[in-house]
Amino acid sequence: MKNISTTSGVNNSASSNTLNVPFQIQDIAACSLVVFKAVSIVAGNSLLIILFGLKKKLRKKSLFLIVNMAIADVLLGAVTLPLKIYLRISRTSNIFAFVSYYLFSLASLISAVFVSCERFYAICRPLKHRTLSSTTYRTAIVVVWVLAVLSSTALTLLAKLISLKTAQTAACSFPVISLFVVCACNINIFRKGQRWDTSYEQHNRFSQKQRLTKTLQIVSTVAILTWIPLVVFRLVTVLKGTIQREFLFYDIVLILNVSSSALNPFIYAFRIPEFRKSLRLCCLKSRAGMKRGGREGKDIMATSVTRVQKTLSTIDCYSQGGYTLNVMDTKL
Repeated sequence: MKNISTTSGVNNSASSNTLNVPFQIQDIAACSLVVFKAVSIVAGNSLLIILFGLKKKLRKKSLFLIVNMAIADVLLGAVTLPLKIYLRISRTSNIFAFVSYYLFSLASLISAVFVSCERFYAICRPLKHRTLSSTTYRTAIVVVWVLAVLSSTALTLLAKLISLKTAQTAACSFPVISLFVVCACNINIFRKGQRWDTSYEQHNRFSQKQRLTKTLQIVSTVAILTWIPLVVFRLVTVLKGTIQREFLFYDIVLILNVSSSALNPFIYAFRIPEFRKSLRLCCLKSRAGMKRGGREGKDIMATSVTRVQKTLSTIDCYSQGGYTLNVMDTKL
């Protein structure tokens, strides 16, 4: 456990040691980029979750895993990245940062793998795929989080009980295995799609299904590819023998690693018509609500001013009437 205090920032180590490294301009730039990424991840994926809950057209079984991936990305941007920024500024390490990073990032990674497998099953076994119930998808989501919890726990135990080098080596296996699974699914989907293009090209339903499949393929592939620089960085640091805090390279691979979480909502908005229409309707409704609120506010102000004017005029009438009566009494 002696190497934990000098380990790469990828894992934030399992101990709580303080590093005597001065805070530099590079740290400010890196923290600013991570803050931007965290805000964009939370905002974009939260919008996806809200639209999924509000719009019935988006509540498709095929999008359940996508929403689960969005939830994992929100937790990554709202919990792990701010904690990493704090640890970077304070030059400390924490076990919770280690666990949360692997828990949420692996949940998103495993969700991407499940998305590819679900699309493979939908294209290669379309009749059986139609019989899948919502319970099956919910069970798959539970399996995703169980695997993420078990994997993050195992990596934490490896770092605590054996060595951080062993934990880093084991962590590289998850993205590599996921890459092979996603590539195998995408290749088979591509081959099956080529066979179907000649006979089902005119069918609108198949074209929509094919577009959704391509969209989810893009999402899963991007999620896997953004892990490759991080895997290479970890392998290089492990093979070097001495693991130093090379912040420059770590900043680059960390930002690339979380980029897929920020890009996914834009991919959905560009590729899924239902999501784009729902987003447009929400924007139009919000604008209409703001205009209506402004008009109602003006009407209320006008009504209030009118009532005040009427009240003042009534008071003036009463005061003038009382003055006339007093003058008449004096004359009498």
